[in-house]
Amino acid sequence: MSLNASDAAKRASASSLPTWNEPPIKKPRIARPNSAHVAPSSPTNNHPPTTPQLSRTTSLNKIPDKMEQLPNYAPTHRGQFIGRLETFKNVTKWNEKPKRINEVEWAKRGWICVGNERVGCIGGCEKQVVVKLVPDRDIPPEGEGSAQTQEQEKEQEIWIDIEENLVDKYVELIIQGHDEHCHWRRRGCQELIYRLPLVQTNVSLPALENRYYSLDALKELPPRVFGPDIFDVQYQSLIDPITRAFESFTPLQTINREALVMAIFGWEADFHATYPQATCKSCFRRLGLWLYLPQRVRTTYDDGNVELTYEPPVLDSLNVYEEHRSYCPWINVISQCGNQQGAKGGWEVLVDVIKRNGVTAQPRLPAPTCDDSSSVTTTDTARISSEEAVKGRGEQRDVVKGAGAANKPESKEARDAKDKERVSKLKKLTRMFRGRKGKKDAGSGAGAGAGAGAGASSGAMART
Repeated sequence: MSLNASDAAKRASASSLPTWNEPPIKKPRIARPNSAHVAPSSPTNNHPPTTPQLSRTTSLNKIPDKMEQLPNYAPTHRGQFIGRLETFKNVTKWNEKPKRINEVEWAKRGWICVGNERVGCIGGCEKQVVVKLVPDRDIPPEGEGSAQTQEQEKEQEIWIDIEENLVDKYVELIIQGHDEHCHWRRRGCQELIYRLPLVQTNVSLPALENRYYSLDALKELPPRVFGPDIFDVQYQSLIDPITRAFESFTPLQTINREALVMAIFGWEADFHATYPQATCKSCFRRLGLWLYLPQRVRTTYDDGNVELTYEPPVLDSLNVYEEHRSYCPWINVISQCGNQQGAKGGWEVLVDVIKRNGVTAQPRLPAPTCDDSSSVTTTDTARISSEEAVKGRGEQRDVVKGAGAANKPESKEARDAKDKERVSKLKKLTRMFRGRKGKKDAGSGAGAGAGAGAGASSGAMART
């Protein structure tokens, strides 16, 4: 269902609308771009629209400040996309939706969550859409094959068909819910806008280090943290390259396994929470870490004595893979790499980066600058030195081989052929510097002189 605040304002009587002597002054492009459609119901109107609207200031407070520095329509800016996606993290306002109409698809088209199951194009065309599906209906077990159970199953199938039709309609509203003049209707974000920048070691490794130390500082992590089986197998091979990559890590320190595993899968500590929590800044899933710790129970008796006891934790283990949302690029191959062949999730890409960076057995180098020479690594230097050494040995062998060939005596026929070649070159040179008139005499004289010189040189070579 599409709600348009401007339509309600248009239906108001003409007498209730203010009189304009000149068009209102446009706001700066940063707040409301000229490229975005401006609804007729301006905020300066003394008569508010009948449909509820969200205050612009209130909505932007939930979006990072970096979004305020850009126009509403910036489809290639990943930070602005993440800011829109963050508005859907409140589970009391937005429930999980099917894949085709989940929060990622709405955020790619410029929508943010503005209320209970409601999205809006705030700062653009100001349209709003209520996204409400059929609630799940559980069939109580009353015996298989009974008439009541069969009737409930048929009713469930009907509701499933209704929900599928609603999903198809909402897929259209993701685009058509915008105003005709809104740029978000024409083009949304690119498919890989959600991709994590993990290939750049100067970005991914410092971020991994920050996540690790934030979790290590909590000292209240679950006793058992694990990931997929394929990760647990190669965990030991990651410790050595990671300790070399961390700049602030000293040999006297020991790796906190629970903190490291959680950091590799994108989790970090949330110090703004009242109780110890971990969060993912990509899918905005939050973990209450107190659920994995023994629960302290305080019992006060009638005589005034107080007894402290500990009960087992609510959860005994943490699966860092399954706790992410299904679309999170840390685990979702499509969100991270698209439909490419051999695509991997974010944690797999990070593991490959850690292994490649650890081959050099050296600490992480700073980020490369515009000068190409500064981007040469230790591995490249060693490889170039080895290639130059091999090349030098090869050139030395060629020199020795050439020297041996020069010491070998030449035959008479070879010496005569070289003499004739030198004589012919001398004749060509004399023709170039002398005039046409005395060419024959000069050529014969030069040829005779050259022949004598060549004979003398050949005789000298024969004596040697």
